Amino acid sequence: FSIYREVFARPRAFGFLTPAEEALVRQRFELGSRAVVQVGVGVDVPPAPDVNGFRQRRGLARPYAIYAGRIDAGKGCAEMLAHHARYRRTATDPLDLVLIGRLAMPEPRQDGVRYLGFLDESEKAAALAGARAVVCPSPFESLSIALLEALALGTPGLVNARCAVLKEHCLRSGAGLYYEDGDEYAASLDLLARDAHLHAGMASGGRRYVAAEYRWDVVLDRWRALLRA
Repeated sequence: FSIYREVFARPRAFGFLTPAEEALVRQRFELGSRAVVQVGVGVDVPPAPDVNGFRQRRGLARPYAIYAGRIDAGKGCAEMLAHHARYRRTATDPLDLVLIGRLAMPEPRQDGVRYLGFLDESEKAAALAGARAVVCPSPFESLSIALLEALALGTPGLVNARCAVLKEHCLRSGAGLYYEDGDEYAASLDLLARDAHLHAGMASGGRRYVAAEYRWDVVLDRWRALLRA
């Protein structure tokens, strides 16, 4: 990877998506006095997703958690499915797990898991808004738009603690829990399913976090500051 020393030596300025991403680069490359701004990315949030209509169209009568994105073992999905099977064996009234996105592994065939395919933006928003939690199992993320879209809609996150970016989103927003193994996945998802007071607090925290950090006007102001620098 020696080519990256040249790549990071050339820019006059850097725009990062998250503090954790900036920290990773600073650990490996000398940025010196060059301009650095955490610009983030703008998140579009529909005002009122049709959650009831979505649930009726898809036959989702039971409460559910959701995964949104490429369904791939390399994104942590195989591990997530194993954790969810373990959760269902221990929980009294477990959430279902809904998967949306493109398949890059065999379609899961296990109790309590539904694959709905690739959804358009309005259906995806309704799916995220109707979930009790969005699960983000990847150990390698530089941002996770799916998590930010869910937080903006008031849906808490349940994320892989091995990913610094995802864990950081949870800590900064107060809108998510993180797990290191199947026991923690099961306990955390059960908590999000059952504790209405905790869920409501995280829902408010997620909306505030995205509004403060990832609104388009906020992000564009940061880009302008970077360009001026």
